[in-house]
Amino acid sequence: MIKVVNDPKILSVEDEAAAWVVAMMAESVPAHTERQFELWITANPDHAQAYADLSATWKAPSVAEATATVKRQRQGRSHLAIILGGAIAACLVLGFVSLNTKSVGLPAFKPQPTYSASLMTGPGDIQDVALPDGTRIALSGNSALTVQFLNGRRQVELTRGEAWFDVAHDEGRPFHVAANDTDVKVVGTAFNIDTVTGDITEISVYRGKVQVAVGKAHTDLTPGLKLISHSGRSEVTRFDAAQTPDWRDGWYEAEDIELGRLIAEVNRFAKVPVKIADPDLAAKTVSGRFKVSDPALVLSGLKQVYGINVQADETVTVLTK
Repeated sequence: MIKVVNDPKILSVEDEAAAWVVAMMAESVPAHTERQFELWITANPDHAQAYADLSATWKAPSVAEATATVKRQRQGRSHLAIILGGAIAACLVLGFVSLNTKSVGLPAFKPQPTYSASLMTGPGDIQDVALPDGTRIALSGNSALTVQFLNGRRQVELTRGEAWFDVAHDEGRPFHVAANDTDVKVVGTAFNIDTVTGDITEISVYRGKVQVAVGKAHTDLTPGLKLISHSGRSEVTRFDAAQTPDWRDGWYEAEDIELGRLIAEVNRFAKVPVKIADPDLAAKTVSGRFKVSDPALVLSGLKQVYGINVQADETVTVLTK
C-alpha cells in the first residue's frame, strides 16, 4: 500500500489544469502519474473543462485522448494502491518540474517539491516503486518503509524488512535512510539495507559511495563493502557487488550463519510464519544457497541435511531438534 500526501497549499483549478497539461505532454507518462491524472480529471467537471480549455491553446492531448491513453497504458500493469490526500494531490507529479507558464500565457504557479508515502508488502510480495525524483526502491516481502521529501532533504525510514535503493543523483538534496540505529546518507548510488532483527542491520553498497552513521561513528562505504551494525557496534566486511542482491530473485546465500538468521529470510516469503522452538536450535549454524522464496523447499532441505523436525499446521510452522 502507498499513501501519498501532497503540499497543502491551495491552487486554483486553472493552475492544476496547467500542471496536468505539462504532465500529459511528456513523452512517457509514469504509472503513478496516470493514476493521479485519472483521479483528478474525474473528480470534478470543472477539472475536465479547465484541462480542455488549456489543452486547446497549447498542443496537449484533449481530455478524451489523455484519459484514453491512461487507460491503454494501465492495461496489463500491476500497481500498488495509491491513496491521495489533500485538495491538490493531483499536482504531486509536478513537484519536481520547473515550469515558466507565463511564457506560454498560462497561469503562473510554483510547484512545491514535497512528497510523502508509506510502502508496505506482505509475505512473498516483492514490489518495485519509482519515486518522483527518479529513485527506485525494491521492497522485499514482509517489509515496510516511509518516504518524505521536504525542505531540500529526501528522507526514508525502513521500519521492517529489506529494501534495495537505486538513488537518483541530486547534489542539492542528499538522500537519507534510517534503519534501526543506523543512518545512511547518499547523493546518488545503489545499495541494499536489511534490518535482520530489531538490533541488527546490514548495509551493502553496489555502486557509488555511502556514509553510514552508527551513533557518533561515521563510516564511508564503497562498492563491495558491507557494514553490519549490532546493538550500536559495527563491523565492515567485503562481498561480491557484481550483481544485485540474491533476494531479488528469491535466493539467500548462507555461509555458517545462524539458523535464526535464515528463518528470518524465509519469513519474508512464508505465508504461514516459521518459528524455532528453542534458542539453542536458533543458534545452530547452517550453510548453503537456499531458495527462500520457496519456504517448503527450504524446510525440506533443513530436515534432510540437518535433521531438523518440522511441525506445521494452518497457523504456524515450528522447528524443533
